[in-house]
Amino acid sequence: MNRERATSLLLVELIDRLEVGAWPLGLVEEVYVFGSYVCGSLTPNDVDVVVQHGTDRK
Repeated sequence: MNRERATSLLLVELIDRLEVGAWPLGLVEEVYVFGSYVCGSLTPNDVDVVVQHGTDRK
């Protein structure tokens, strides 16, 4: 996968969904991207993401 495709398919989609804020995505507090994508690889195999979220008693 090239970097442009990874950005548009994975990260933009993730951010768009989080901005809607519907449950349970409204519980997301922070998102961290790391790995080869962050290091600037032009052909990352994947996009490594950590999602920090709160809890809900539902």
